[in-house]
This record gives sequence, C-alpha cells and structure tokens, in this order.
Amino acid sequence: MHLVFLNQYYPPDAAPTGVMLEAVVERLVRDGHEVTVLCASGGYADSRHKNLRRKTQEGDEEENVHARRSQFTNIRIGASCFGRGTFVGKLLDYASYYVGVALKLWVMNPQPDRIVALTTPPLLSVLARLFSKIRGADHAHWVMDLYPDVMAAHGMLGKRSIMYRILAGLARWGFGGRRCAAVLTLGPDMAERLLGKKPKTEIREDMDMAPTQASSSTYQPSTLNPQPSSVQWVPLWGTGEEEENLKSGTEGVTVDQPSTINHLPSTSPLRRKRGWADRDLIVMYSGNMGLGHRFGEILAAASRSVGVSPTSVLDFQPSTLPISHQLSPTRFVFFGGGKRRLEIEAFVRENPQCAVEVHDYAPADELAAHLQSADVHLASLDA
Repeated sequence: MHLVFLNQYYPPDAAPTGVMLEAVVERLVRDGHEVTVLCASGGYADSRHKNLRRKTQEGDEEENVHARRSQFTNIRIGASCFGRGTFVGKLLDYASYYVGVALKLWVMNPQPDRIVALTTPPLLSVLARLFSKIRGADHAHWVMDLYPDVMAAHGMLGKRSIMYRILAGLARWGFGGRRCAAVLTLGPDMAERLLGKKPKTEIREDMDMAPTQASSSTYQPSTLNPQPSSVQWVPLWGTGEEEENLKSGTEGVTVDQPSTINHLPSTSPLRRKRGWADRDLIVMYSGNMGLGHRFGEILAAASRSVGVSPTSVLDFQPSTLPISHQLSPTRFVFFGGGKRRLEIEAFVRENPQCAVEVHDYAPADELAAHLQSADVHLASLDA
C-alpha cells in the first residue's frame, strides 16, 4: 500500500508532530508499505537557525540513498522557510506549502492509495480529501490540533464570525466523505469534540485516570463526519530509546526510599556541562512555550525562591528530600521555544537575581539524558 503523509515538519526539524510521524513511518516501512512524506524544509524550532536548511538538505541526501534501498521517500516541498517568528512569515510558509503539496500530489507517481493529513498547517484535511478524489485514493487524518477551535480559544476569531463559520465548514468537509478511511485523535475528549458531542470524560480530583481507547460503537451520527465509526483516539508515546534509557536508569529506585533518588551517573556529565552543581535542585520545563501554556505562576515561584531553601518553595517536607538537596539552591530552567518564550526572557532580564535560565530545544540525541538531568519537571497548560 502506498501511503502519502502530509505534514509541514519532519526530522531533522524539531517539531514534535514530525518526530511522532517519523516513528509511524519507520514502522509502516518495516511492515512492507511504501511511504512518501511531503514536508517543508524546516523552520519550526527557530527561524534564526540558518544552518537548518543545510542540515535538512544533507539529511535529504542520506534519506534518498536510504530510499533506494527501502520503500520510504521523503520529498521536501520548495516552500518558504520564514519560521514562526512573525504572523506574516508563518502565513507565507503555510501558503507556499499548500501550493507545493498540491503540485506534488497532482503529478505523483506511483499514485497514492491513501493520503494521510496531519494538522500542520491547518486544514490540510481539505487537500487530502480533494486529491484523494482526483487520484482515486482514500484519505485519513491524524488530528494534532483542532481548527478553527484553537483560533477561537485564543481570541483570534469569534465563534459567530463569518470567517469562523467558513473555516469550520472547510474542516467538516475535509474530514467527511465516503473516501474517509480514518480520523485519529489524541484522546477521548478530542474524538467527542470532532463528533460534535459533549465530552463524557471528566477530570477526577484524584487524577486516577486510565481511560481505554474509545469504542467506535459508542459514537452516534453527528454533523461533522458522516462515518462516525472512523473516529478513533490514540495517545502519543515516547520513543523506544527514551523509554529504554529511563527504564534502565531508574531500575530499583522507589519513592519509598527518597534517599536513593539521586542523579543518575549518566546524567552527571550533562549537569556539569550546563554549570549545575550536584547539590542544585533543578526544576525544569522542557517543550513548547506556545500560546496554550502559562508561566506566570512558575515565574512567581522563581521570584520567591531567592534566598529560600527548595523545601519551602516546593512545599516539600525536609525528610522527603535527599540530605544533599535540603540546603541546596533551586534553579528554574526552561528548554524550548514558542511565543511565550519572550515572557520568560523578559523576566530573566528584569530579575537577574533569580536563578532562571532559558535554553533552546535539547538535541534529539541527548534527549533522554536531558530529561533525566532534572529533579522536578513542570507541566503547563492554559484553560
């Protein structure tokens, strides 16, 4: 089966959607499928990284050699690469990618059996459905973001505006039709939202949530998709290397023995490389710093931590921390990029006395060691 995936980003670009897609592509190729990925030439992590396009081109050469020995083809669309620094630049990247994908799908040989669209840029579902009809294929969708819902949530569009209704109509059309083979979402709430139903899953106070994959038989017909049985949800996952490293690194460590929770030997060189003392308590945020996140509370805690032991900042009892940490300084470190990174950088400039650091995304080859180098990980999501 020849599957064609549409997504603006793909490794070596750092976009999480591309990283997830790469794992799926590798598995499909191992299973004997022919796979083509239509992507752009980078720009996710930072448009200031001038060597990203060069690295991408070098990666293409390696991929093309690999493609001759396998069933995988990675086609970089000749799209613009302004990055996400400005709204106009992002729109130009989107528009040029749309045009490039349309041209490639029109002349692609061999013709695709299934066109699978992700959601970067928005409304790729429209291209997938349109060209599945033209090329005699079917179409499927891996939904990472809900459009135009996310635009309304950020106040960019009013839900009663004409533009919102137009975009919502295009989204409904893209996911619909008899040729729609599957719609994969990230969780049950997203699946229910796509089906136009009120989410059944509620957040429990005890956080004891272990949902199983929703059965398609529970769905009722909706206004969004005429084939509700095609909507499923599959949560994202860590890479096999990350999971193996974490498993081997933490084997035998339990929370019942807090004195054994020390830095893993494999991460000590990385901590020293970053100038962190062994006694430092590292509180880390690692990932996207986009509009969907909030950092005010974290930065407020960082400002109050000056001259205060970490046990007070994090409300831990001294007995629950290793002795080496009870009187050590606390560092708040942020790794990643996005619109709200500017807020954190401004805080660092205005509060030099606070132990707050801002860094770029961690390299993929040291991601496992990077994650293990922290003592506390922070998760942030706005309502």
